[in-house]
Amino acid sequence: MLYSYSLLYRISRHRRFPILRRSSVVFCVLFLLVFKASSTFLTASLDSNADGLVPWSLTDEGLYISQPQGLINPPRKYFIAAAVKKNKRWVCLHYDSRYFKFELNKGDRERAIRYMLEAWLAFLEESKIQSWIAHGTLLGWYWNAEPLPWDSDVDVQMFVRTMDSMSERFNGTSYEYTTSENEARNYYLDVNPNFLYRSHEDRENVIDARFLDMQTGLYIDITALAETDPIRHPNTISCKNNHRYLIDDILPLQQKKLIGKHVYVPHKFEKVLQNEYSKTALTNGQYMGYIFSVKDQKWLEEPVFRALNRRKYDIGNGSTPEPVQ
Repeated sequence: MLYSYSLLYRISRHRRFPILRRSSVVFCVLFLLVFKASSTFLTASLDSNADGLVPWSLTDEGLYISQPQGLINPPRKYFIAAAVKKNKRWVCLHYDSRYFKFELNKGDRERAIRYMLEAWLAFLEESKIQSWIAHGTLLGWYWNAEPLPWDSDVDVQMFVRTMDSMSERFNGTSYEYTTSENEARNYYLDVNPNFLYRSHEDRENVIDARFLDMQTGLYIDITALAETDPIRHPNTISCKNNHRYLIDDILPLQQKKLIGKHVYVPHKFEKVLQNEYSKTALTNGQYMGYIFSVKDQKWLEEPVFRALNRRKYDIGNGSTPEPVQ
């Protein structure tokens, strides 16, 4: 800005230009300052510092584009789900088409999801990448710090600039994880190139990245959050699937445990869950053919619950794990 002032002052002294008064020069400098600040504010991305507690200013480069009038030529769907024919109809499954071999039974699916989640958390820790659990995975943590048994994937979120950095460092790379049973498993990080475009009109690409189980085709859905409309929705961040959050609802993140591993959850996790699902989602112990057993502290299939002679008052009404100190 000193350079800008000096340049204007030299111009004012040049014979070919009318003389600029000092007040005019000051006004021009102030205008440039305001314009610079506005440009920084209106760009659409958000990141966090190393501790993950304070949001940094929005990017100056304008990399994250939001098109309010819709897309003239929307990009093609990047992630393709596997499909199988059932009753003469094609049905899409929660498997990536590239690595899908066959549908897993319930036990094998739960085991594979657990290993995949362990691998993802290990990858985050080794790579110093910040992410937190979301959607159904967050709801599962709320009840008993375990994934929901009927859920067929894992959901996590991160800030869009974190996604950008992760993409530059690790997109298209595989990660090998050795389980507690000494089984080596491989996972592939695939970032959707359309994540830069934050328009909610791009309905085919609401998932920004996936952490793929190369053995089964199961995956972790990774969505980025960005501030895309600070005028109409100040202090609000959203994903491309139009889930909106106040920044104060997310930050500062809280450290908890899921499957015995350290994870991060939103600061106001109950509010986040109630807004997405409902208050009853935190208290209704019967869902999708399962009953939450207080005595067992887990979701049991209804026939199993009945066979164990559990009583009505054994049905859970929500439980929040204690914070990890």
